Amino acid sequence: MITRKIFFPVLLMLAILVPSLIHLSAHGYVLSPASRGYQGSLDKATLGYSAALNIYGSIINEPGSLEAPKGFPALGPADGKIASANGSIGGDTTLDIQTADRWKKTNISTGVNSFIWKYLAYHATAKWHYYMTKQGWNPNKPLSRQDLELIGTVTHNGTPPQDNVSHQITVPANRTGYHIILAVWDVADTTNAFYNVIDVNVTSGTGISAPATPTGLTQVGVTSSSAKISWNPQSDATSYTIFRNGQNIQQVSGVSFEDTGLAANTIYTYEIQAKGSSGLTSGKSTPLNVKTNSEGTLEKPTAPSNLHSMGVTENSVSLMWMASTHSQGIKNYQIFENGIKVGETVQTSFLRAGLSQDTEYRYTVRSVAMNDQLSDASNELKVRTKKVTPGNPEKPSAPSDLHAMGVTENSVSLMWMASTHSQGIKNYQIFENGIKVGETVQTSFLRTGLAQDTEYRYTVRSVAMNDQLSDASNELKVRTKKVTPGNGQSYCGAEQYNAANAYPTAGVKVFYSCKIWKNKWYANPGEMPGTDMVWEEVGACTEGPGCESSGPVTYCGAQEYSPAKTYPTAGTKVFHACKIWENKWYANPGEAPGNNAVWKVVSDCNEGQACKASVLASKENDLSIIVSEHMINFVPESYYDKISRVDVITPHGLQIMTFMNPGQNNMNISRLQSGIYFVKILYKNGSSMTKTIRK
Repeated sequence: MITRKIFFPVLLMLAILVPSLIHLSAHGYVLSPASRGYQGSLDKATLGYSAALNIYGSIINEPGSLEAPKGFPALGPADGKIASANGSIGGDTTLDIQTADRWKKTNISTGVNSFIWKYLAYHATAKWHYYMTKQGWNPNKPLSRQDLELIGTVTHNGTPPQDNVSHQITVPANRTGYHIILAVWDVADTTNAFYNVIDVNVTSGTGISAPATPTGLTQVGVTSSSAKISWNPQSDATSYTIFRNGQNIQQVSGVSFEDTGLAANTIYTYEIQAKGSSGLTSGKSTPLNVKTNSEGTLEKPTAPSNLHSMGVTENSVSLMWMASTHSQGIKNYQIFENGIKVGETVQTSFLRAGLSQDTEYRYTVRSVAMNDQLSDASNELKVRTKKVTPGNPEKPSAPSDLHAMGVTENSVSLMWMASTHSQGIKNYQIFENGIKVGETVQTSFLRTGLAQDTEYRYTVRSVAMNDQLSDASNELKVRTKKVTPGNGQSYCGAEQYNAANAYPTAGVKVFYSCKIWKNKWYANPGEMPGTDMVWEEVGACTEGPGCESSGPVTYCGAQEYSPAKTYPTAGTKVFHACKIWENKWYANPGEAPGNNAVWKVVSDCNEGQACKASVLASKENDLSIIVSEHMINFVPESYYDKISRVDVITPHGLQIMTFMNPGQNNMNISRLQSGIYFVKILYKNGSSMTKTIRK
């Protein structure tokens, strides 16, 4: 018998490690009409890196990282620092410079306009809200709350957002000329939000205008007989026309297209034209030349792009770049220094240490696909290390982006971006109201024992291996929640579960759904017994309301599967998803039938209430994913050719693997660490779904 056990420390390590990468990959920005930060990233190509950096600041490298406390306008970034979200990127407030003619403006009209976000991490979402400068605002003064008024809110249900979904927001009829729109994305499960200002030139909505010209046309993948391209969505477009070598070949509603039946070793020129609901069309995009591979040539991954430095010291440089793509996924990245390979990584960042002070270095990065093909080189980055100042020991950089990942009545979960130092970081010191309250080697810290409904101020400092102390991080103000009394009911010696409460101490027993449950570690509000792995079933309890019936409910002679239970005995039968399943060996909590190879189907069972109406369920929802040691497989096998894209996402919303147009029924996930992941599947017909897997 095979026994496989997944231990909590592994999950905890993943939970700590992955959030520390989120900021590096950013979170989200307004794509259309282009936010001020995103416009800066676009201008790198037209103005050059140095010129764009001078105008926009460091936002050009990560336009999705403008994060500050949520609760606007009562909370959030300070007046005069709204555009930079309180200088959330290393204290850079260049975006807050405000004049009538400094920023590029997008033409929009009064009336209903569409706004589209680009998500780089799919956070649980509470809402989006939009504000606009009032009539008579002064465009030559720093932006403040008094200049803004609410013009629209889009509420959400706490689930992750979907790509390419437009928000229909009405621009008041009394606006004209230069205005600023502030778009705010509130995350549901943290205390933070993302803030984007959009510079617009408003015209009367009485006339009908053509959609904007598509931008961002790029090559996604190429073989000897096909080419896949993608582009940025336009808020006022209903469809797009694809031109190949000047000829109209296809009209699509999405923002990607795969051209097949091409000749090998041939250059094709593509252009995209947007079409609005009025029938008017935009100009054609900037042409993109794509060369197909020679016959027998394996597909190469796209080259890493936007290689840049996130920090330089006397003997180290922190590198970062945009991810490559390949239909089979990316295995790793190779880093080259002055033409010589000096390292590999599976991330899109790399810290190069051991350098000489006051010396110039040249860097490029190449990606390696799962088929072992090497990409072309990225752009070349030239970096000069800092000059050593005698008698002045090197200090570590200050921790950045200090924020709360969760708040309860008596605790707060803190997280921040790592410091850097040529000799490494020894630990971090946490300060509460100016007093040191803890140390940790991680970039997160759980502070407990707090008073309810009380405000606390936090900063973090890092200590380097040379014992030098960094400057303080940004200050974070947090108010603990007010205690909500429970209903006072206890059953079988356990208090009734309250979804509004956190359960920070492991081993707390609660009553829920005619059962007693015990938490294995910290349980956040809303993590439900029977649904989330933090809870394990202790036993049945018939004292509660509706629990007096004798014996458990069964379907086709088997009890319903519970994701909180272990099934240690092989051959145990359970009911799940209108089928009877049997485990082949030890089944850990969360290893659900249909999502893990530990279970095999015994028979169909239509006794469950939900099964009686299953005939009308969509075909896509019948798809199952079976996880083996290094592969994920679709069941039934015929489904893979209906899929256009598969994304693997961490529990914290970080997209870490992508498979485009899978050419076979299995995908290699050998580079994933053990843990829980979401698999987002996009079908060729435009529909999508998300499954949970456990490796």
